[in-house]
Amino acid sequence: MKNILLLFLIVFLSFACNRTKQSENQDKHSKIENNTEWATYHNARFDFSISYPNFLIPQGESGNGDGQKFISEDEKFQFWAYVDFKMNENFDDIPSFDEAYEQDINKENIEFSSMEYDYYYIYGQVDENTVFAQYTYFYNLTYYVLYFQYPKAEEAYFIGFVETIENSFAYKNDESQYVVDFIYEFLNDCWTNKNFNALLRDNAQDLQKYIDEDLDIIRFHSPGAIPQLATRAENFGFDKYTDFTTVFNVEYSVLSDESLREFLCDLDFGEDGARAYYEFTNELPNLVDPETYEVSSIKSRYPESKIMTVYLPNKYHNPLAFYFILINKTWKLIIVDDSLCSA
Repeated sequence: MKNILLLFLIVFLSFACNRTKQSENQDKHSKIENNTEWATYHNARFDFSISYPNFLIPQGESGNGDGQKFISEDEKFQFWAYVDFKMNENFDDIPSFDEAYEQDINKENIEFSSMEYDYYYIYGQVDENTVFAQYTYFYNLTYYVLYFQYPKAEEAYFIGFVETIENSFAYKNDESQYVVDFIYEFLNDCWTNKNFNALLRDNAQDLQKYIDEDLDIIRFHSPGAIPQLATRAENFGFDKYTDFTTVFNVEYSVLSDESLREFLCDLDFGEDGARAYYEFTNELPNLVDPETYEVSSIKSRYPESKIMTVYLPNKYHNPLAFYFILINKTWKLIIVDDSLCSA
């Protein structure tokens, strides 16, 4: 019994010391990062930019202008920002996003990888003393890469700089086309030839990549004069009158107009419902208390995130509003408003 207690005490003290050391390293890094000056690198050819700490020394752009390498004076921390000219297995075209991901993770010494809508992350070892982290973004058929190398023993110190640099990455060329491409993908996955209410009711797989697991989706509906909000636990407010059958089999046009909200109930979706509209907004829809009629606003867990509303027609060609917010560079659907322009 004494030996067991002694072993437990040793393990506990070791764990406590490691937690204390990790906390001290994080505090030390936070203080250093706060006192670090930052500069910005802008790539003119591909119109992207990143911020980098002043202890990294720019090595000059490559001959073809696809990016630049940055190295600390002691060469412990190295960082590349560049466009990767990838080819498919036939060497006759660029690979699809899934193909590019498979190419990069089928390398040696990969310890972790993950993929989102428009970027993927890979982490592994260069050698027994050095690790790497790679972020690859896919915008407008172009692969942008941020690649980091640093000592494994000093990872707790360098990881904060990696995250800050990665979060600063900005791609400026034709954001509107990127948004339109996303909407077309959503339409293909969750709307064309499909009934969205049925997908939501059945928790369909096609919908999963558009949902943030921490936020999920809420739905506004109109059981009476005042719109009500319902969660998944409340079956989204579905009842016997809910439309689970209507589908649209059309080729969509995606349109934007700054004055959409001024004539929302008069949106022209076309005779066959083949038009989709989108706009950016600063707020989510309001809640109305059915007893007191008090109005309150829904607050986002990510108040600084960009909000986009996509409007699609129901079977009566009244607009349905789909609210997306940008989380970690990925659009996630958080609210469906099925109460607009109802009688």
